Amino acid sequence: MNYKILLKVKYLLIFIILNGVKTYAQNSDSSNDSLLQYRGNSNNASLSTAANLNRKKGIEFKIFNNLYYQTKFADSKGETIDAGNKSSYFTANAYAYYGLSSKFNVGFQLNYRAVRIDKSESSAYELFNFETTKTSRNALSNIGPSVKLSISEKAGLVLQSILLFPTASDLEGSPSKNLVYLDFQKIQFFNQLFYVKSFSPKFQLFAEGGFIYRTDKDFNNETSSFTTQFKLIGSYFPVPTLSIYALKEYASSIGNSGDFISSYYTQTGLGTKYQLVKNVEIEFLYTFFPASKKAGLGETVNFGLRYSR
Repeated sequence: MNYKILLKVKYLLIFIILNGVKTYAQNSDSSNDSLLQYRGNSNNASLSTAANLNRKKGIEFKIFNNLYYQTKFADSKGETIDAGNKSSYFTANAYAYYGLSSKFNVGFQLNYRAVRIDKSESSAYELFNFETTKTSRNALSNIGPSVKLSISEKAGLVLQSILLFPTASDLEGSPSKNLVYLDFQKIQFFNQLFYVKSFSPKFQLFAEGGFIYRTDKDFNNETSSFTTQFKLIGSYFPVPTLSIYALKEYASSIGNSGDFISSYYTQTGLGTKYQLVKNVEIEFLYTFFPASKKAGLGETVNFGLRYSR
């Protein structure tokens, strides 16, 4: 990343930590109870993991912005190849959940995406001009319902399912129309199992395992794909309103290419979450992709904003 950007991130993290310490000092006489499962019960940042549910009639809204950019990718042998350009992708993922009960939440999700293919030395942030050219485009790409179910409160197991439908045409690109790839032109079914374990008020482990099934409207097996995902996140809470976490993810696709694993990637990152006020949380995350097969070797910069009550 650019040195100036890293410097700004450094100062921002220092500011968040100092403000978190100040908040903790002002509330140091309050008891530090064990972590609660449901959102809205405390001012602790640990409540914002994907494994938590809203209480009955509780609501949650979050928008998570992801900027991915790459100049290299890995071929079918896992060897690094120079792409000869910079591909930048932006995804704004917005979702909302409502608690029908403390064990069952319903909601919806939508994704807005933008892409820009430019020179290798160009800035990824030029994508935010949101131009429509032969090498750039943007659109609301998909939308759909989601549900979240507490399988075992004692074991900390939660199941989430999301069904997304494409909302734009030619998402996978069209040379004849001078359209670059933006997203999958597929119906996408996400099924994820979450697990959370709190070892103390300061340490927490989050684990995720699941799959993504993608198919066209005719459910054609030849064009369908199946992707498995596994993720681990270790979080540290220096004060109740601040978390610092490390992330590791592995995902692999099982397609019709003849190989059992047609492609895969690994992702590593470091992030932080800070509770601004009781119901509002901000999140920053940086990740990179150290290894892959038939996939990119890029980086991501992420910013999230969440509200719950």
